[in-house]
Amino acid sequence: ASEFIERYDCVAICGCYRYGSTALSLKITKWLQSHASATWLNEFFTCHHYVRDDHAGDIAAGYLPDDYLAYGDDDHAISLLTARPIPDHIMRLKLDWIQDTMRSTKLVLKIDPDDWRGATGELLQRSIIDNPRIYKIGLNRQDVGNALISFLIGMHFAAWNFSEAELRTEHERSITPIVPRGDFIQDMWNHMLMHNNWLWYMHGKLDHLVWYDEISDLRIP
Repeated sequence: ASEFIERYDCVAICGCYRYGSTALSLKITKWLQSHASATWLNEFFTCHHYVRDDHAGDIAAGYLPDDYLAYGDDDHAISLLTARPIPDHIMRLKLDWIQDTMRSTKLVLKIDPDDWRGATGELLQRSIIDNPRIYKIGLNRQDVGNALISFLIGMHFAAWNFSEAELRTEHERSITPIVPRGDFIQDMWNHMLMHNNWLWYMHGKLDHLVWYDEISDLRIP
């Protein structure tokens, strides 16, 4: 641990949606926090996720909790700017903040397929992949069918992560079969295909490639 912390200031997890990147990020953050000060940046490259100083002067990650703001009788009228990639000037500012902050605080950074699109992908390449102080992990998953099902559940029901109690409640409900939307299936298929292409051509620049199916004690409700 001491050698790793001396050598690296940030861990970047390059995964795909519903591949277990959140659970892996939390596991690594918890390990780092047992040895040093560390902060997890979840979906940092969106406009509704941000960081702030808490009352103790430490870094605290925050986000606007809803994808939509209520407007009159239509609670989906005003959409937050969650789409990625974000404008490259905001991406550049966030990357500059990461470079400055990781000098004093260890960071765990989750990167999704959409973050690599367009000009932001080139900025990520230079700031993250080419930085020797950042430990790069490529995360893949073999049971992509379950990843697709998980994605469809999230998109249809807006249910992405359950606690154990919430999961038990859901299991007690009756099952009503539905037909998933074709555009949701296409979106996830595109993400998985793009992520595997990226891993194939980038694996030589990653410090480690892991499979979700082989990680022990990875709790994903």
